[in-house]
Amino acid sequence: MKIFITTVLAIIFLFFGAKVKLVDSTSQEWYGGRYESGRGTDYSLTLKARAGSDKLVIDKLWVGEELYEASALKDFARRTEKSFEKGDTIYVRAGKKLLPDEQGVMKNVSGKKIKPPKSFSGSALLVYTWKGKQKFLEIKEFRVLEKIIYP
Repeated sequence: MKIFITTVLAIIFLFFGAKVKLVDSTSQEWYGGRYESGRGTDYSLTLKARAGSDKLVIDKLWVGEELYEASALKDFARRTEKSFEKGDTIYVRAGKKLLPDEQGVMKNVSGKKIKPPKSFSGSALLVYTWKGKQKFLEIKEFRVLEKIIYP
C-alpha cells in the first residue's frame, strides 16, 4: 500500500509539480559613479530544470508589486539558446534601475507597478510558461550581496 501511495504522489508531482526548482536567489544594489548613471538592484535566480522543453519560457519577475522583465539562459557563451533540458541549470536575471529626471528625482525606468497575477507572501514571484500554461514559483527571500559602488 505504501508503494502504491508513493507512486501515485510521485506521478502527481511529476505531471503537476513545479517544472523548475530554485537553487539560489540573490539581490545586489548598485550605484553609478556619476549621478546621471543612476542606481538600482540586480536580481539573480539560479534554477534547475525538472523538465526539459523548448516550451519552457521564463520572462517575468514580480518583486513586491513591481514587475520586471526577466531573461533566462543556460549558457553564458550561447545567450540566444532558449531551450532547456531536464537537469539544466538556468540563470535568470532581472533588474531595477532608477535614473534622475529633469528635477533630479530618481524614477524607476525598468519596472512597472502592477498587481501580481497571484498573491504571494515571499519576496518575489517568478512567472514562467510551460507548454502554454502559466506557472508560478515563489521566492521566499533573496540573499543580499554587498553593494557595488562604481567609480
